[in-house]
Amino acid sequence: MLGFIFIAIAMMLWFYSSQYKKTVLWGNLVISLLSAMVVLIVWLIEFFAMRTNPLDFTEALKQLKLISIIVSAYAIFAFLVTLVREMVKDIEDVEGDKADNFKTIPLVFGIKTSKRIAFGITILVIISLAFGQFIIYRMGLFFVFWYLLIAVQSILIFMAYNILKAQTKEDFHFLSNAAKLIMVAGILSM
Repeated sequence: MLGFIFIAIAMMLWFYSSQYKKTVLWGNLVISLLSAMVVLIVWLIEFFAMRTNPLDFTEALKQLKLISIIVSAYAIFAFLVTLVREMVKDIEDVEGDKADNFKTIPLVFGIKTSKRIAFGITILVIISLAFGQFIIYRMGLFFVFWYLLIAVQSILIFMAYNILKAQTKEDFHFLSNAAKLIMVAGILSM
């Protein structure tokens, strides 16, 4: 039954390329959801694999709540950072999208509004990550705390600042790459 997830993902990618990327917000949400699914699908498959071995599953139940919270946090992080990156990319590609008659957020609501939305989501990620770091610090996981502060949080703050001052296509391309770096740094924190 889990194999149908891959078929659903392929269908979502097809709908994205044929329809959703041309619409306001839907394309961004689909790609962001698929990024979150990369994390969730591993947890989902592992969960059902453990259920086939009752001994392992019983042992894992003790940690299931904590593991679920951690996986959910990574999935939400992936979703939000990808959403910011998609919005920044839409601003970067505004001329091409206009020529292709797409209805992206920058074309419908303007670049200034798009920058504000991307900035707001980035601030949400920064605050959420700071909350997670506080919990991690209280758990005594100091290495993870410092890694997240230096490798992820500092780039997020830098990105938030630069979203507001970005003007050129090159500025937005740089921000898109910064979002990719944040994603890699987030993955490495696992």
